[in-house]
Amino acid sequence: MRGAGVQSRTTPGGSLPADGCQLERLQADSQKLQRAFEEFSRLSSEILSSYSSLEEDVENLTDRLEVVSRERLDMLREKQALAARLEGLLSIMPSAVVVVDRQGRIESFNLRAGEIFPDIAAGVSWAALVKRHFDAQQSSAIEAKTNDGRSFHVATCPLEAGRGQLVLLTDVTDMRRLQLQVERNRRLASVGKAIASLSHQLKTPLSVAMIYSAHLCSEDLDAGQKQQMAAKLKDRLLEIDRYINDLLLFARGGRDNATLVEVKTWLEGLSGKWDELARCKGVELAMSLDVPEGTRLLCNETTMGEALTNLVVNGMEACEGQREARVEVSVKAGEHLEFQIEDNGCGLPRELENDIFDPFVSTKPKGTGLGLAVSSAVVRSLGGQITAKNTGRGARFDVRLPLARELHDKVTESGTTPSDKGKLAAEGTDRL
Repeated sequence: MRGAGVQSRTTPGGSLPADGCQLERLQADSQKLQRAFEEFSRLSSEILSSYSSLEEDVENLTDRLEVVSRERLDMLREKQALAARLEGLLSIMPSAVVVVDRQGRIESFNLRAGEIFPDIAAGVSWAALVKRHFDAQQSSAIEAKTNDGRSFHVATCPLEAGRGQLVLLTDVTDMRRLQLQVERNRRLASVGKAIASLSHQLKTPLSVAMIYSAHLCSEDLDAGQKQQMAAKLKDRLLEIDRYINDLLLFARGGRDNATLVEVKTWLEGLSGKWDELARCKGVELAMSLDVPEGTRLLCNETTMGEALTNLVVNGMEACEGQREARVEVSVKAGEHLEFQIEDNGCGLPRELENDIFDPFVSTKPKGTGLGLAVSSAVVRSLGGQITAKNTGRGARFDVRLPLARELHDKVTESGTTPSDKGKLAAEGTDRL
């Protein structure tokens, strides 16, 4: 054991291998430290560069944000100024403006609307307001008449995103009064100019009636002959009565005693009368009726029926002498009630195309010249339009009449969904 210990102490250079390894490790660590320092320096440079770039971006964005903010503030001020101007215009404009939401309730309104409807308020049902202030018998979807006799033109515009409708009510009472006066004066002027023509028309049947009445006083006639004379006298008197009635109808127009007429039922009754007339005259009548249930027209049912019958009979008589006489009557209801009455007759004389609706203008040897004039007067008195033109195979008359649709239905029809309409119906809203 002692010899072994001596040998350990005397081994030459015994500590050199350990010192060499330690030196190598120190050199390796120094190299790693150098590389780490270099990497740190590189990353620091990159971070500084990125930070500088980020500072520039932030500065640019700050500048852009300031510009955009200024622009937005300018736009906001312009919109506020525009809103103030619009609010001022709405407050002074002569028309009533009402905003109705999707549920059919009033959302906002201007001062004029408050003057027309003293009880108007936000949240009130538009249908209920309509029922309180408007006369259902005298109103339609485009023009309404209040209970105190004022007339208003109605225009609607859907709001964006289906949020409801904007209703514009313009007082046209004075304009309507002037139009009626002008129309009445025009008719009276036409009647005045036509008196000479009427006297000529009445002279012939009146002369014949006087002859028949003189024969009735004769004692030479037996009872059978007197009965025949009485029948002929009655026919002439009825002819005179028809002339006078047509003239009075032309002078009055056709809106007297107007009521709401259910169009489909009314036309089905008229078509039966027209079919019978067509059979008697040997004319084929083709009737096309495209009118939904519940479509209504504000008119004098009898007068309007006579006006349309005049047009149908005129077409039938124009077909006389044709190999296959045919009259087509087409009726459809959309925004308006539209009639097309077309025949395959001889057409309208070119020299009378512009005067065909004037009184006492006729192409028939025994015509009074009042039939088309009466039809035109009745249609125009209802705010409708009537036109006539040649088609190349005959003539066609077009009649367009305004329907008596519910005012509040027009307001909501394009601003609500079907489910919304069902909800309104379920709430029991009253219709104008």
